[in-house]
Amino acid sequence: ITKEKLSYDEAAPSRILNIAKILEKQHNVFVIAQKAANVKGKNVYEIPKLGEDFLANQIFKIMVFFVSFYLMITKKINAFVIREYYYIPMLYPFAKLFGVKLLYDMHCFRYKELEVEEKRLKSILIKPIEIMSHKLAANILAISNGIIEDLPNNLRKKTIFLPNGINLEEFNNIDSDERIPKKYNIPNSKPIVGFIGNWMPWVDVLTFLEASKYVKNATFGVVGEPYTSKSLNYFDEAYPNVIFTGRIKHEDAVKLLKLMDICVLPYKKAYIVKHLSVRKTLEYLAAGKPIIMSDSDTADKQFLKENENAVYYKGENPRDLAAKIMNLLGNKKLIKNLQINNKNLAKNFKNRYESGAWS
Repeated sequence: ITKEKLSYDEAAPSRILNIAKILEKQHNVFVIAQKAANVKGKNVYEIPKLGEDFLANQIFKIMVFFVSFYLMITKKINAFVIREYYYIPMLYPFAKLFGVKLLYDMHCFRYKELEVEEKRLKSILIKPIEIMSHKLAANILAISNGIIEDLPNNLRKKTIFLPNGINLEEFNNIDSDERIPKKYNIPNSKPIVGFIGNWMPWVDVLTFLEASKYVKNATFGVVGEPYTSKSLNYFDEAYPNVIFTGRIKHEDAVKLLKLMDICVLPYKKAYIVKHLSVRKTLEYLAAGKPIIMSDSDTADKQFLKENENAVYYKGENPRDLAAKIMNLLGNKKLIKNLQINNKNLAKNFKNRYESGAWS
């Protein structure tokens, strides 16, 4: 059960689709999701969404509930894997009555994310419901160890670590495609410093963009969309040294990754970054890319050794990031070492993450 539109081009819906694909080997699987044009299937129940305002969101939730209840009765469902916490208390009384397990696919503490987004009232309102969901779930599927660490001891016992996995070979064997630079207007006259991912509030893309003002011997590239009211046209005008592709197909993103000389992992100094999946880092490793990342408290720091796998910059400091980029571009030996080390490091994660929920 999810509010997402099904697609293989984004992490959240592709995780859902791949969990379903794995489960289909031994079970009948039904997917309830928002209506989309990308993925169809006989066991996919698509729910239309009437808009993005508060009323439309509540109507959508109610429709998802009734479809879930219908399937619970008619298809004799044994278990639901639920991505959004609020469906758990909605379904729990009926799940209890019919002996159905509710598994929470936990990707965050939403009330903590809302604090970072400065939506404090909403955070206060949803916190008790979210905590209740953790308790009511039969099991919790956590995408990161950071999430597990922040759960109460009694809930850790029923929590299973199920990371966002990746197909490492897809990034290890990226074919060159001369059409890609032309398609996205990427010049080949300078090294490319890139970031791939959507701009969540705790992802510090602004520092990355500001750093572009101080680096004249490289082109910056951002693959993804901002979660702000400002359009890509605004950013195009404000940062002329940055190429913005917007949200693109996964296949194109992988090919763009091949063109990048340095990949950046920019995170704010926010507590919740420890809860994030390391999927993006694994993609960079598998592609053998030199990494520059902020010194924020992310899970990546547990295995990315400074000057062996990554160069660290002071978080939320664009001048320091720019300096680290220029220093690395001028150090061909370090670039080569990072490339080799990261290719090798990616192999250590092959079994652990390729057996996870691919995304």
